[in-house]
Amino acid sequence: LNINGVGYKTSMNGQNVILNIGLSHPVEIKAIPGITLSCDKTVVTVKGIDKELVGQFAAKIRDIKPVEPYHAYGITYTDEVVVRKERKTGKK
Repeated sequence: LNINGVGYKTSMNGQNVILNIGLSHPVEIKAIPGITLSCDKTVVTVKGIDKELVGQFAAKIRDIKPVEPYHAYGITYTDEVVVRKERKTGKK
């Protein structure tokens, strides 16, 4: 999972990942049995043996901050293509 945004970052606390993603508080994600989490500054890696469990856990993380279409800020999958929208204008 890629995390994109100004000031968005991740860090590890033992086996848990802490996300600072523009909310009023940091979000801590606890690893469940069968899943291992690792992170770089803006990349969270979810690994495990059960493909369905890995995909479900990654989707749960992604739902915390979905991508917004104007600046593409939020959490995306590595291979996901974000369709950007044109900026809104007040002129008619």
